[in-house]
Amino acid sequence: MKTVKNGSNTDFQIKIGNKYVTIASLVPWFISKHLHKYELYFYYYGEEYTKGTYACQHINGNVSMTVWLEKYERWEDFISRISKIVSKKLYIIGSSILDEIKSIESIDDRAY
Repeated sequence: MKTVKNGSNTDFQIKIGNKYVTIASLVPWFISKHLHKYELYFYYYGEEYTKGTYACQHINGNVSMTVWLEKYERWEDFISRISKIVSKKLYIIGSSILDEIKSIESIDDRAY
């Protein structure tokens, strides 16, 4: 996974085939008195990040969560911590997709 600065946002991308796809985007809260508050938007199903739109505006199962930069946390450590959250979400999504495929295959096997 790699991180890419996209204006004030930080995008988390994975390589699929020969191109990188945005799977999550870390967006700072501008209308907050806390400068260390961010929203982490997850992009399921390979939904590509489009400038000016956020995952929560799509009706394809995308979700977000609020994350905080700790008081004495370095930016690099924060990004590392968020990367682990994104990786864990990817694992959960991948596992549920595999379970769904197995379920479909078992139904197909019974049909023959």
